[in-house]
Amino acid sequence: MVYRSTNLSIMKNNFTKIASYALSMSYGAEKAPLLAEMCDATPNAVVAIETLLGIYEEPLINILPHKDCEKRVLDKEFVSYDKWNDRVHFKGKYNSNNNDEDAPVYRETTSYCSLRSWNEGNGW
Repeated sequence: MVYRSTNLSIMKNNFTKIASYALSMSYGAEKAPLLAEMCDATPNAVVAIETLLGIYEEPLINILPHKDCEKRVLDKEFVSYDKWNDRVHFKGKYNSNNNDEDAPVYRETTSYCSLRSWNEGNGW
């Protein structure tokens, strides 16, 4: 019988052990702890470790955002993807007129959202 833990701290500990072992196989046992510590200090340790091991792959990013992604911003256009923070940066337009009775006043804006929100929507 295989035991599968749902305790996240145990899963993180197991991931750390696996990552440390993989780093030691690639960079040597002396450098592995320092590299693991450096990776853990980044905003996205998984991306850092995958990059060091040469196995990082950019995720699939839709050209157009999901229709429910950031509904307040219109005509969204992809600008870049930040792999360290898992964010899609985009530009678009928003209505800067807070009065519903007057004609809309559109202004250019730049913003970001999570990759998941860009691809799957967030309902805002």
